[in-house]
Amino acid sequence: MKKYMVLALFVFCQSHAMEVELKPCYLSRMSCDILNYIASFLMETEEQFVARTRIQKELPSEYKSLFYGVKVECNGHWSFCPDETKIIAVVYDIINEFWKKSPVTYSLMIAYVYKNRGCRRILRDVKEYEYDRVALSCEGNLLARFYEEKECLEGEDFSEYIFKIQRVYGKKERNIYFPYDFYPDIIAFNKQGTHLIAHGKDSITKESTHKIFPLKRVDPHKPQIVVKTTNKLQEYLIDKCVCKYIEGKK
Repeated sequence: MKKYMVLALFVFCQSHAMEVELKPCYLSRMSCDILNYIASFLMETEEQFVARTRIQKELPSEYKSLFYGVKVECNGHWSFCPDETKIIAVVYDIINEFWKKSPVTYSLMIAYVYKNRGCRRILRDVKEYEYDRVALSCEGNLLARFYEEKECLEGEDFSEYIFKIQRVYGKKERNIYFPYDFYPDIIAFNKQGTHLIAHGKDSITKESTHKIFPLKRVDPHKPQIVVKTTNKLQEYLIDKCVCKYIEGKK
């Protein structure tokens, strides 16, 4: 949807640029300024990505009411999507917890905080520990989760860090390799939905650190085309495959 919004504005600005001589494949200065401003909300640099996700915000009380409206409560594992229009959260049924009538069951829900559009349960009867850290992409179609899986083999305890990305409404998922340097306090997507970040403290130095993981698989045997972009708009269009670029040409 965002891709088409940018394209529509591009056409509008092009058609209404007055007294500006436009050469083929170039935007007027006014169009570039407007579209670059819009693109700044849809994408971010690595520095901006790191700065935005470094601190986990508190869940505002007015957003908690969205969960109360469907008689569930967040267990503390939640996060905003990058544009803060949606919340992904692990929740449990309030009534069963209060009356202790049955074992507490956990679900995964998305709360649409933009104009208070309510909640949608996307996964039922999830294992709480498998959603210790959660993140949602800006478009709400990708889910990331992180947890530690423990098991005992021949009398010895073993654990493994599991970092997964999956489609929200699908069973397809894949693991992302995560080293045992630290256990992240925060995981998050960038605005473009192309990278994940994990923030935490180094297990030895206890200093804050982070790691960024690309989501796109790169074939090492396939030659990669290096594209030099001149502004944020070009970078966004390339990433979303709106236009195909090759070196030196458009």
